[in-house]
Amino acid sequence: MILVALDPGPTMCGHARVRIEGTRATYVEGGLVNATLEGIEQLLRIADAVAVEVPRGYIFQPARGAQLLATAHIAGGICWMAQSRGLPLVEFTGQEWRRGLTGKGSRVSDHMVKDAVESAVIGVPSKTNVHVRDALGLAVVAAWRLHGVIGDRARA
Repeated sequence: MILVALDPGPTMCGHARVRIEGTRATYVEGGLVNATLEGIEQLLRIADAVAVEVPRGYIFQPARGAQLLATAHIAGGICWMAQSRGLPLVEFTGQEWRRGLTGKGSRVSDHMVKDAVESAVIGVPSKTNVHVRDALGLAVVAAWRLHGVIGDRARA
């Protein structure tokens, strides 16, 4: 199964494509894609399942309100596209998948995510951007939700 995980932002989405075979997750590719219908459609064409980070925050914070609303709009579009194609869809907030990935209750650092991703996914490049690592972490937790176990970790 090919799982595509998307970490949306207002203009760009981090994405990771992971092959799930039994209890193994193997890195296929990752990067950034424009947060447009066309950019996201290309990723979903070769997906068997989709995971998306959905924003949850205080949209009334003046400094972040517009950004959170734009990100929520993109995440909603991704969910709609996946569902309209009949693809299994898993949604998590950033806090939910980070806790599920690391087993830590709060304050999960980017370094902790990097370590957990590298131990759970085969073939992760040594240099990845933070948005790709986030998409990979999301993919791992989504695979646990969809299939039970990846590596030696139990279902999230």
